[in-house]
Amino acid sequence: MSARWFRTIKVLIVAGMAASVLHFADNAFAIEHYPEPGWITPFGVVASWCVVTAVALVAVTRKRADGPFLATTAIYILVLLSGLLHYAFGPPMHMALRSHVTVLAEALTGFALAGALLGSSISGRRGGDQATLRSDI
Repeated sequence: MSARWFRTIKVLIVAGMAASVLHFADNAFAIEHYPEPGWITPFGVVASWCVVTAVALVAVTRKRADGPFLATTAIYILVLLSGLLHYAFGPPMHMALRSHVTVLAEALTGFALAGALLGSSISGRRGGDQATLRSDI
């Protein structure tokens, strides 16, 4: 993975963290507007955000595109995309516009991050820029 791809992926992880805090905060404070299983509580939403943010922090603080970086990035992609599961638990019309925006922003960031990770893999296999894997971001 080139240094450029590595930096791009880290920037997208940080963007995902920003989208995630907006979505999880909205979900915790306006849980009645989100279709989801009945066992999910505001405390559970906040606690789960802390856990998934820790995963993102592991990825974003890595100095190399090594196994832990790739694993935590892949897990974080799944987390960002999992917000779409709200649509599996009830009709979208029950959600506030603000809720749709936060869910979709998080999911779009997840798709962009998945695309960047895939793009870096394809670029590396084609013999793309093999610059250092270290980054100061």
